[in-house]
Amino acid sequence: MDLISREDENRAREITLEYLNFLDDSGGDKVYMQKCEDMIKENGSRIIINLNELRKKLPQRVNGLLRNFVPEILCLQQAMKDYVSRLDPEYGKIRDFNVGFEGSFGDRHVNPRTLKSQFLGSMVCCEGIVTKCSALRPKVVRSVHYCPATKKTFERRYTDLTSYDAFPCSTVLQRHVLAKTYFYRQYMILL
Repeated sequence: MDLISREDENRAREITLEYLNFLDDSGGDKVYMQKCEDMIKENGSRIIINLNELRKKLPQRVNGLLRNFVPEILCLQQAMKDYVSRLDPEYGKIRDFNVGFEGSFGDRHVNPRTLKSQFLGSMVCCEGIVTKCSALRPKVVRSVHYCPATKKTFERRYTDLTSYDAFPCSTVLQRHVLAKTYFYRQYMILL
């Protein structure tokens, strides 16, 4: 069992390194280097990757993204965090980074009528017009609390089965009472 997890870890490191080499295009046309620098200047946390460009350099990674999305996106986000940390170490520490995609999705480009269960676990591009929507419930993803006794701030992350992270949030009880803070909370809206 331990051997399998080591193999998975090594494979994830290899995939992350491939994505890191793709993002670090300083020897080539510097498209993603410029996008990351612009993201840092604009205090953003997301870049858009063109699947067609990725397909030219790493076709196996595009197949992985389209067919086995969750492990691939975790490696890509880790590679992006590593690359941004190289460009600006302070900025890389305080942010989580996301990736958007554009380009050709092939048979994964669907509309609401052709969206089927066979696409579960894979990435799709779904185009359509929303005519009716149920109530949206924002979900707290991250909050910051202040402890008056220790005069320190405490960050808490919340995860569930809709998160990419495999680990549920901690149920460890604090020794000191935390003051509720309303100045910083990060929400995610689920459709």
